[in-house]
Amino acid sequence: MDQKQKKPVISIVLIGLNEEKLVGTCMQSLVNQNIDKPYEVIFVDGGSTDGTVDIVKRYTDRLRLRIIIHKGQGIGDSREEGFRATSAPIIASTDSDVILPEDWIKKIYYHIKSHPQCIGIVGPYTLYPSNRALRYLFLMVIRLADLFGKIISGMYLFRGMNFAIRKEVWGKTGGFEKSISALEDVDLAVKASKFGTICYVWSLIILTSPRRFQRKFFKTLWYRLLVYYHRVFLRDYRYGEWEQIRDI
Repeated sequence: MDQKQKKPVISIVLIGLNEEKLVGTCMQSLVNQNIDKPYEVIFVDGGSTDGTVDIVKRYTDRLRLRIIIHKGQGIGDSREEGFRATSAPIIASTDSDVILPEDWIKKIYYHIKSHPQCIGIVGPYTLYPSNRALRYLFLMVIRLADLFGKIISGMYLFRGMNFAIRKEVWGKTGGFEKSISALEDVDLAVKASKFGTICYVWSLIILTSPRRFQRKFFKTLWYRLLVYYHRVFLRDYRYGEWEQIRDI
């Protein structure tokens, strides 16, 4: 039986808005996955006005792919829409401006299968394009930041571009919080951690576009830290409005 006809063991949800310059590379990296198990891809488009959807449609014959148009919604709401459409017991989340190594899905699937205590996993990221030294340095900074976050919050926290969760646990959390416009992944991690351990996979590395760090970097970083504090420690969803530095 063709892999596309078998029930998927893992669902990949990615979201995007006006990503025609980058989404093709991301989709090709999903085609190149070397896992020998069936998987499905759910692409949630936020109402693109460029050629994003047309580019994604080119991969319908190479992937078990579903495209959902979800106009005018925030990041959390778009992720929620994609998660609801999944059919596998494991859901992985990413963004449409990333490049996934060919063993990304395999690592997620086998790590969760072999570690029953893990209700979800998260991995680090680095930037492309960049020279090897800069890429490695950025990766080390992210790993240290993740470790620091674990120390102060008591748990590893999800990041939307590189995490996975057991679907059963996601259902128990009530899903993504639609009323907030930032750090919906962090909020989900806080809720999910009540049901088990979020495991950190140091080798689950992806590459992402540097654009989110090229504009208003320090302002954005400071704001994210403030929102993080209010979400994780105060459970306050009323704090501030999120000014996006990138498309969905």
